[in-house]
Amino acid sequence: LKQPESMKDEPVAADVLALFDRQGTVPITLGEGLAFATLDTPTGPVRELVSARHMRAGEVIMRIPRVHTLGPHTPAPPGIVAAFERSRATHGVPETLGDMLLLALRLVSTEDHAWASYREHMLPHPAECATHCPDSFNAEELEALQSESLADRISASREHAAKIYGDLQRASAFDARMASSVLTDGGTRAPGATAAAPWPVVSEARFLWAVFCVRSRAFRVRGTGGPKTPLIITPFMDMVNHSTSPNVRADFDRDGDACLLVVLSDVLPGEALTRDYSLGAHECLSNERILYTYGFVPSHANPQDEVYVDFREEYSRALQAARNADPGQVRSVGAHRRLQLLSRIQEAEGRPRGFVAIRASDVRASDAAGSSQGLHARGSPALAVSRILVATSSELEADMHFALLSARRPVSRATEERAVRLLWSKLVETVKSFPTSAAEDERLLEKYVHVQRSPAASPSAGAAASAPSDDATEAAPDGYMPSVAGTSTRIIMALQLRLARKRLFQDALVHCARQRRALTAAGSVPVSATSRPTPDTSSPGGKMVAAATA
Repeated sequence: LKQPESMKDEPVAADVLALFDRQGTVPITLGEGLAFATLDTPTGPVRELVSARHMRAGEVIMRIPRVHTLGPHTPAPPGIVAAFERSRATHGVPETLGDMLLLALRLVSTEDHAWASYREHMLPHPAECATHCPDSFNAEELEALQSESLADRISASREHAAKIYGDLQRASAFDARMASSVLTDGGTRAPGATAAAPWPVVSEARFLWAVFCVRSRAFRVRGTGGPKTPLIITPFMDMVNHSTSPNVRADFDRDGDACLLVVLSDVLPGEALTRDYSLGAHECLSNERILYTYGFVPSHANPQDEVYVDFREEYSRALQAARNADPGQVRSVGAHRRLQLLSRIQEAEGRPRGFVAIRASDVRASDAAGSSQGLHARGSPALAVSRILVATSSELEADMHFALLSARRPVSRATEERAVRLLWSKLVETVKSFPTSAAEDERLLEKYVHVQRSPAASPSAGAAASAPSDDATEAAPDGYMPSVAGTSTRIIMALQLRLARKRLFQDALVHCARQRRALTAAGSVPVSATSRPTPDTSSPGGKMVAAATA
């Protein structure tokens, strides 16, 4: 691995690589022409892997034996792992978050010499953790997200991590006492008695640093087989950044013995290596998911991004209607079928039942179909829910119409018009609740990014490369965070997130308006003057609605 002059003071990656090779029977293979580079982003410099030569599609440029990855197979103090599992069950830690915390425990406690060297020299600096880790968001920054569900999720994650850490520290202190004095009932040391080895004492900041490293670098690789794909960190491969148009992919080989980095399309000299983080993931990689998991927001349009429409009130009414329906009446069939169809709609991750997604792919599919079309007819969960909610009892009772609704297809022109009108009203209601408009967020973002990119606001490139020691300071270097209005890097990420969300809502409004007009032009009942949306420009959200209507 070639390192640029800006990183000449960093430990040579080849020295770390040699440690892995010395302790394993199967060496790590890195193809020729891999090099480090520094990428400037709105939230600071990021190290990336680039190609120093022309790489051909199909070429395997990394082969990392499974034994060298950090994962469930990596040894950790058995007493602490048992304490972790007890704490995990006690506090009801969600499965994915629990997997991350356990891998962070393995990362911070492993005594493997190669991984200890990689941990200290190749993983992010604590300054990067302090500025990018979602668990570091304070109350003001959580409010700046303008997403109550995401803020609650981050807060819950932080609380779970703190509880786990506290339990582990108590268990470690107990094991340390037992290791120093293992006594018989009579108060004397039992011959040959041993106790579980205590967890190495680390600060909570050190543990949270390990959690951030796992969040931002661990991934699930397809091709491993079994009911669940394990979460692992793969040395050197974890430096490949994310893109929705990747040029490499990570896969295990056929036997599952090694993780391979395979070139998808030709990579020219100087071009960054990128992969799609969503491959192998269990959830759609929306912007909120990327921020929560990896600590950044994509700078380009994310085709997997999604926004959420609140149908909780309508869901509640449908549930109540099904409960009140008389099983002996034919009309009850429609109420139960409506509930059956709603239960098939995928729930929005991290949100209560009744929040339904509009995906960026729905809007883009509509664009591909033609500018006069609305939201993608068969893809949009929000439009499918609207059709189910406005369908008449006779339509729900008819097997043919029920099948059309199950397939997310329009049932009739009149029902489609009612569905689009319902979805439009829900979008307007959501957009009008925004405290700031997209234009205001864009101006704020430009202002703060300008400050972040000023010479006084950037750390040295080398500072972003080495990991902390246990007594290292966790504070960011002076000048790393912009000082305008006390704004931090995390505020910039919050602005990026909410701006992308509002743009997607605007696109959905535009396409919904087109769909209403197309239905009217096709001969449905004309939209009356009283039912036409009246633009209200007295609020930031109202201005967005007026612009979309126009």
